[in-house]
Amino acid sequence: MTKYSNELKAKVVSEYLKGGIGYRELSVRYGIPSRANIRTWVNQARTHGIESLKVQTTTRLRIRRPLKTLT
Repeated sequence: MTKYSNELKAKVVSEYLKGGIGYRELSVRYGIPSRANIRTWVNQARTHGIESLKVQTTTRLRIRRPLKTLT
């Protein structure tokens, strides 16, 4: 599970990239205690695009053991 939703990350990054607001103001506005998170998201979005902020979920395969038969 992620701490911040994809939508929140995209919103924060978009707002930063529009200009006129810094990491500190964004962290206060959205209740994100660490400005480092926002900086990381912005750098990731600049390098790989906004879509890269979406968290990829994986499915875990469950291996079932055969049931023992009663004899």
